Amino acid sequence: MLHFKIKSPSSEMMLNIQQRQERGKNRKNDCSLLPTGHLHNSEVFNYGVETWEAYKRGGLSKDLVEEQKKVQEADLLIFQFPLFWFSMPAILKGWMDRVLVQGFAYDLSKAYDGGLLQDKLSLFSFTTGGSKEKHATRGDIRYLLWPMQHGIMHFCGVKVLEPHISYAPEHASEEKRKEMLTAWTQRLKTLWKEKPIDCSPEWYFK
Repeated sequence: MLHFKIKSPSSEMMLNIQQRQERGKNRKNDCSLLPTGHLHNSEVFNYGVETWEAYKRGGLSKDLVEEQKKVQEADLLIFQFPLFWFSMPAILKGWMDRVLVQGFAYDLSKAYDGGLLQDKLSLFSFTTGGSKEKHATRGDIRYLLWPMQHGIMHFCGVKVLEPHISYAPEHASEEKRKEMLTAWTQRLKTLWKEKPIDCSPEWYFK
């Protein structure tokens, strides 16, 4: 689940990625490349190059352009997902691969604090299968956030808020699950007052 929030309370969009038609099975569809009607390099397909070239000439598929417009208009991106194999689910990673393309979200000369999506906030809110105690035996959970928060969001210039983690709701009591929902509801009311984390190696690996 992906939430696009704009500071105006009446302006909020929510996208359930699973409800969208899967087009990622043939990723060449992402670069429909109208009006040219052909790939930039038909001999060797390089997804990164093709989406970059398509973006530059307005040739990305319509659904990707719509998603990029939502990102452009949003002040805050909330990624809500179950932690899966110590990362985000593949369908959410696919959304990032397809939408946050070179030229739109970043350029090789404009990344991290100079990324193209500056002045935006992001927050990763996720559930886990294991308890907080079990995760502690495997190392600090911040290690898992490095590629997601720093490698993607920060790379694109997006500032990152402290993650919101709900541990093992599947195995929690009804009362505990209600407490998790209450804590999340209360935090949503004050998100705009929070300061971004120091997105540096020290925050993740101290």
